[in-house]
Amino acid sequence: MKAVFTLVVVVVFLTGCATQGDQARTEGTLAGAGIGAAVGAGLGYLIGGGQGAGIGAAVGAAVGGTSGYVYADQVAKRHEMLKGKNRM
Repeated sequence: MKAVFTLVVVVVFLTGCATQGDQARTEGTLAGAGIGAAVGAGLGYLIGGGQGAGIGAAVGAAVGGTSGYVYADQVAKRHEMLKGKNRM
């Protein structure tokens, strides 16, 4: 429980001073890693039991975190590109 609380505090401090694009990238990475770890752990457990769950969680977190960052980066770049343009 202390580790989760510490992680939340660190994330809050890191995103507090970040630009909007940086914050989106951080949140995308964390969300992707969390979802990837959960899915990877579930699949790993089905395939290889307890040890498979650990390996699946690690691989899922890496893939999910990378995917989340790439997606959030694309959205942030699109927002920057459209900033200041009028909609008709």
